[in-house]
Amino acid sequence: MKRIAVVEDEVYMREELCNMLQKDGYLAEAITEFEDAARLLAALRPDLVILDLNLPEISGFQICQELKNKTAIPVLVLTSRDEVKDELQAFHLGADEYLTKPCRKDRLLARVSNILKRYEGRTNLIEGPDFLLDQQTYTLYIHNTSVVLPN
Repeated sequence: MKRIAVVEDEVYMREELCNMLQKDGYLAEAITEFEDAARLLAALRPDLVILDLNLPEISGFQICQELKNKTAIPVLVLTSRDEVKDELQAFHLGADEYLTKPCRKDRLLARVSNILKRYEGRTNLIEGPDFLLDQQTYTLYIHNTSVVLPN
């Protein structure tokens, strides 16, 4: 069963997302401590993170950046921010998808399924505290920079 972490400060929305994901066969885990969310997510190692951008104490942008600098966990941004600059910034920081609220249930579940399929065969990746190594292509990723290593 795939595990999906939901990072959402609005209680009703968080509960609705978790219920919807569970009904669709996923294990949904709510993250409610936002200031330390990137560390919690890295330790939890979910198959996907659904991330709101407007959070108390810390920006979802910062969580996305910290998470993507440390892990290869896919991130789907689900936010009320509908400006193109916000979407582009999220993609620049490593987000895999960007949806705006309100969002149709079937659209969200289709994007979740699509992301999970794209990441399914990535068993060749080794994650370290500050790096990601693709054993298949001998590519080392460090702080948004990649280097192909000699084999």
